[in-house]
Amino acid sequence: MMIRKLTEEKERDFFEQYSGMVHGALKRLGVWYMHPDYDDFVQQGLVNPVEAYETYSLPYRFLRS
Repeated sequence: MMIRKLTEEKERDFFEQYSGMVHGALKRLGVWYMHPDYDDFVQQGLVNPVEAYETYSLPYRFLRS
């Protein structure tokens, strides 16, 4: 299995790209900014996709030119 690693710069870009989605998902679930665990939920919502990106490789058909 090929493991990919995001650089710190790309990780920040990844967070920027997906932070709106995470905040929107929490809002849709009824978890508001005032919730005592809101920041923890946001952090977990951003870390999980990064871990998935780094752990799971693309299928071979996407790697071919």
